[in-house]
Amino acid sequence: MNSNTKSPQKTNPSTLTKYQLNFTSTLNGVEENIEEEVKRWDERFFNLVKEQGQTARTIIITAASVVVLSPVLGAVVELVEKFMLP
Repeated sequence: MNSNTKSPQKTNPSTLTKYQLNFTSTLNGVEENIEEEVKRWDERFFNLVKEQGQTARTIIITAASVVVLSPVLGAVVELVEKFMLP
């Protein structure tokens, strides 16, 4: 047998069960933390999508207003030029 090789140690069954319980409770805690973090990221994502939707709506309304009102503004400028300039 190689001198670097360790012989397997016998583990007390009650100690093994204690470690299993600690490991299981640790895993449950990690799982809860992950679930909480996923919920926070979901909330951030949905808020971002909502804000982007509001921004897109504002841009579309502004562009539509410019397209619709530009002929009206052109007509107003022509009327002002006719009345102001002799």
